[in-house]
Amino acid sequence: STQLATANQADPLGVVLLALVGLATCAYFSYAIRRMIKRRRSLRLDYIGELTVGQVLNRMMLEGWWVCHDLPAEGFNIDHVAVGEKGVFAIATETHVNSGAANRPEDATVTYDGRALHFPTGSNHEMIDQAKRHCKWLAGWLSQAVDEPLTVRPVIALPGWLVKRVSPDS
Repeated sequence: STQLATANQADPLGVVLLALVGLATCAYFSYAIRRMIKRRRSLRLDYIGELTVGQVLNRMMLEGWWVCHDLPAEGFNIDHVAVGEKGVFAIATETHVNSGAANRPEDATVTYDGRALHFPTGSNHEMIDQAKRHCKWLAGWLSQAVDEPLTVRPVIALPGWLVKRVSPDS
């Protein structure tokens, strides 16, 4: 009878280890779920930004512009291409979380100095560099297609932001 009673009692070390494994599993899955939610929000913001810019560009077709969306290139895609009397433009849609847009205009303003975009939370030159690389590729591809040199100008669309251009020297 005493052997049966000790066989039914739980090993305290086993209970502690099982609890630790359970807590570690819960912590891991909580972290993973938070990461997925954050990634989903980012993808949704990107999608809404591209859709918004695409809809605005589509209206330009009424004025004689030719517009293409999501042009596949070599290992990347160009968000939008617009061709009209003013030239050929490669348009990159960049979404950047704008936490202060509803509160103060200065929180929703990005400054462009010719080299980088300066957001309230920090600067970014990679967007500019990427837009230039895409233009170079598109200019080469179109020039080869029409057997004539073409110039493509970069445009970065920042939905939800006010853009203030300043001199690079200021």
